[in-house]
Amino acid sequence: MDDQPNNGHTKNWLQRVAEQSWEPELLISGVAIYATIQLPAFVREFYQYYRYNLQLDTGFIDELMPIIVVGVALTALKVLSFAFIFHFVVRAFWVGLMGLRSVFKDGINYDELEYSELYRSEMKKWLGDQDSFLLAADRLASMVFSMAFLFVLYMLGVGFLYLVFFLLMNGVKLMISEEIFDLYSTVILILAGITLLSISTASLVLNMKKYRDKEKFARLHFKLNWYVGWIFYPFIYKPIQYLGLIYKSNAPKNKGQVQGIVVFSVFMVIFMGSTFELMEVDLIQPRDFYTARSSANTFDPENYESEYEGRFFEKPTIASPYLKQGEYLSLFIPYSKMLDRKLGSFCDEATPPDSLGRFERRKMASTQNIDCANRFFTITLNEQDTLSTDFMFYDHERTNQAGYRSLLSLPDTLNRGKYMLGVYRPVLDKADVKRDSTGRLLTYEDEIPFWIE
Repeated sequence: MDDQPNNGHTKNWLQRVAEQSWEPELLISGVAIYATIQLPAFVREFYQYYRYNLQLDTGFIDELMPIIVVGVALTALKVLSFAFIFHFVVRAFWVGLMGLRSVFKDGINYDELEYSELYRSEMKKWLGDQDSFLLAADRLASMVFSMAFLFVLYMLGVGFLYLVFFLLMNGVKLMISEEIFDLYSTVILILAGITLLSISTASLVLNMKKYRDKEKFARLHFKLNWYVGWIFYPFIYKPIQYLGLIYKSNAPKNKGQVQGIVVFSVFMVIFMGSTFELMEVDLIQPRDFYTARSSANTFDPENYESEYEGRFFEKPTIASPYLKQGEYLSLFIPYSKMLDRKLGSFCDEATPPDSLGRFERRKMASTQNIDCANRFFTITLNEQDTLSTDFMFYDHERTNQAGYRSLLSLPDTLNRGKYMLGVYRPVLDKADVKRDSTGRLLTYEDEIPFWIE
């Protein structure tokens, strides 16, 4: 008897909160729109930071997986931005309708319209009365708002899974040799694939009619899905399940499937666009005689310090595309984390003897490292003449990137015109061989056009 008043009070309180939910919805949508518009730039900058400071190699785990994850993150932010903008517009429209309702309480007065009886009846059937129109707009806004938050929770779960996978792979990679890591990564990928396939198959089988009506199998099915969900989505699995099951249990089956296919298709289209944007690949080139994929005939601002305005230099750069006769050509090669392994496998570094003092040992190691860089990189002019390099360690004054700087002396016989500076390195491992067989330049390689005035 005592619980009844409390339930009634709770229901009344929830009803009042629901009726006023549009106010915080508008506020949250406004903040979310601003955040989802600003965050893509931060994600791209973090991806550049990863490529320069954390990426260790050019394989699937080091190169392709981060591109996929960052592409998913950028796609999620775009989808959320569209969703919150749509919600904001619908909710603002609803607020406007509420204001209009206070002025015209009866809504549309169909009898006063100068149309035929059939026209008025059809309009009334399609538009309905004022309350039903307001209720439909309110439901649409609330549904979009809750679906956007469900999407946010899913993306947080995906981000957590990737972080765990990244630590299992790249964290271990720092502590073991390359040969052992190849075996380790193969075992981890096979086990992960078998585990996911087994869980998915078991869940589908246990949900078949002949098993789900039996208590033993039904209990096993529930525990499998519930605890696996907690592993994949820790701390957020319960709200994900709650929101997801609301839609699943209330939406018509056929309608829900169509909506799911549409949402997935839109997501994949945006995802492909975001991914190829990160890879700097244009799948659709609307101009028949324009091909910006060949460095020999492309003016890339990233190759020139005077032209590029980005956060990181990812390619070898020269100071300017224009050079006066007799002037030194200033070359900068950024030292990304990936170079550690490449240089380590290319150069045999002798350990300075303990008999030397600390300063002498440091000087000897520095000389060896510079000598390694001079042998590792080959600099050519017009793919014919090899230029002599004298690299020095250099922290770029604009980007604070560690790298190598060399002032290249060009032949005095060069006339005015266009020349091509080639920056090349040797093929060292399986990833290099695979990329080199396609005819593409390897990482840290480039061909930079410049002009002598």
